[in-house]
Amino acid sequence: FFRFVSMRTDFGFSNVLGATYTKGNLLFTKDGQTLLSPIGNRVSAYDLPQNRNVALPFEVRRNIVCIDLSEKEDLLVVADEVGEVTFVHFPSSTALESVQVHQPI
Repeated sequence: FFRFVSMRTDFGFSNVLGATYTKGNLLFTKDGQTLLSPIGNRVSAYDLPQNRNVALPFEVRRNIVCIDLSEKEDLLVVADEVGEVTFVHFPSSTALESVQVHQPI
């Protein structure tokens, strides 16, 4: 009579209670498959064909106001509202260095 149904229970939540987009530029990768967006003090990558979103595993101290990606798409430059610029290796999402420019961007 009763059938036990196996159900997947290892779901992971992403951006459940997070900041929303407030300012900063949006950036597409060269192939147009990924959209990068500053969300508060983190960067989110939206995989458009797969309809998936992931927050990159680094954060800066203040809200991000500007991001840019190098021509080879290996270096992501992130600037926050008080003038701290962070260089990130984009393929591995690893923060490499932070530099203070002592001026708001």
